[in-house]
Amino acid sequence: MRLPKTGLYLITVILVAWIGFLAFAIASAPAKAESQFSTSGALEKAVANADAEGLSVVGLSPADLYGEEYVVAAVVCPYSTEDGLMQMYGVDASELNLGPNGVAEDTNYLMLGTREGEVVFDQMSRNEVDLCAIRTQPTFAAESLLPLMTSQEGVWTLLG
Repeated sequence: MRLPKTGLYLITVILVAWIGFLAFAIASAPAKAESQFSTSGALEKAVANADAEGLSVVGLSPADLYGEEYVVAAVVCPYSTEDGLMQMYGVDASELNLGPNGVAEDTNYLMLGTREGEVVFDQMSRNEVDLCAIRTQPTFAAESLLPLMTSQEGVWTLLG
């Protein structure tokens, strides 16, 4: 059974319209925010578990927590701007909507990158996990251990 030319034309028009609609929907969908990747919050969860177990010092590997696809990491501290992150790391941080003053004083991020160049940002409150209490290397291997210690105030900070 063959479709008449009119039916074939109609099906073609419908398929092209459907593909166009899907392309438009995908292109206009908002970019995923830093807190929407599948393992976001992993570091905060790990230190919360350490707290629950009564530990005060831990060594945590970002690759173990977030996934082995992440091979490089960096700490993004208060007042870092989108332009500064572009200059320092060559990454587009516009999804963070930092504004002219950059990262808020009570916030820090763990930036993670894959071999393919995908970059995600995990936002953390410095009242819970303060990665900016000491200076760190600009970037480090994600399989490296982050030595963290809880302070008397209950804030987890990097050991120097």
